[in-house]
Amino acid sequence: MKTILTVILVVVAFAAAAFFGLPLLIDHQNASIKTEMKKLDARVQKAEGFIKTEEEARKYLQLPQDADTQKIIRVMNAISVKLASIETGVGGKLVTINEEIKAQKAATEAALKKQSDALEKVAAQTREDLRNSQYKALLAGIRGDILKAKVDLVAKNIGNAKTELDGVAILLEKAKSKASVESGKTIEELQRSLKKAKAELDTDVPAALNRIDLIWHEISSLIKEKT
Repeated sequence: MKTILTVILVVVAFAAAAFFGLPLLIDHQNASIKTEMKKLDARVQKAEGFIKTEEEARKYLQLPQDADTQKIIRVMNAISVKLASIETGVGGKLVTINEEIKAQKAATEAALKKQSDALEKVAAQTREDLRNSQYKALLAGIRGDILKAKVDLVAKNIGNAKTELDGVAILLEKAKSKASVESGKTIEELQRSLKKAKAELDTDVPAALNRIDLIWHEISSLIKEKT
């Protein structure tokens, strides 16, 4: 009885093992098969890609599958000629572009030079206007100081008149440095007349007064001059 029970248990154990273990074994086998199938599929795709690439290359080169060496050489020579033509065309375009760049550069430089010349001209005119304004301001100051000296002489204030004329001498020298060549010569004559007038203050006041009056009129004429 025990033997029969043992046999039954063994049979049941094998049946259970077969029932539960068989699916696992099948899955394991299927996984191996799937892996091999993936590898095989990858190889097939690689081979198809190579064939496709070769066919496209032959189509591009217009080579039949049975093309011989001479045919290949002729096709390659034709391609070389086309490439040379393309390079020539590109080279021509580059030359044209370089010429356009040079022309544009020359035009830009010419425009900048013209603008620079115009600015320099404006700057020169501005400097001239400033010089003339300073010159005329000095002349106006000289005339004012001479007028004061005349008033002091009329009032017999000889000392004050001498002081005013000393200031006139300083201003005449400054005005001469900003005057034109012709006006500078006139101012030099006025400087000589001024020295004589200052010397006459102690000996002949009326003569000094007449000379100072002439200097005042000359200064007025210089102010009215266009420079």
